[in-house]
Amino acid sequence: MAFVLSMPTFSFAQQSAPEPETLKNYYVGGQVTGTMQTLLPFHSPYATSTSLQSRFETEISHTYTLLMGYRFRTNFEVYVNPEMARGSGIGGTSGLAGYVNGDVIRNPDVGGSPYLARYFFRWTSNGSGEVSPIEPGQNQIPGKKVKRRLVITGGKIGANDIFDTN
Repeated sequence: MAFVLSMPTFSFAQQSAPEPETLKNYYVGGQVTGTMQTLLPFHSPYATSTSLQSRFETEISHTYTLLMGYRFRTNFEVYVNPEMARGSGIGGTSGLAGYVNGDVIRNPDVGGSPYLARYFFRWTSNGSGEVSPIEPGQNQIPGKKVKRRLVITGGKIGANDIFDTN
């Protein structure tokens, strides 16, 4: 049995200097995620030392992410996401416990020290056509962009950070 508790993200975007069309220059936000797992004893006739052990156990893991982005030009942005992961999953995150706790499966030995989870740049072409507003969000500076554009992103970032629609 696993319970997941997620804290809402927080963010703010501020215009650093007046620019045409209320273009914001930076975005700062954050995310806090906590995952609580509870294990009840179960029948396990084939358990080994790396198996999930049959015992009552409750563990909490939590991650803290800071989302920062800066727009150097209207079409060039840089983002940095320092992160810190603490806690562990049930069973020391071995056996089945490693698969059901996505917070610590990435690297259970990461420790409590901050690390750079993501750092990347985003270059956007100056396309033409209809303009749409860009809302502030995780790794997204608010402003306006044309709908038909070419975007090039590079750095330490996962494909699911770009293509995941959740």
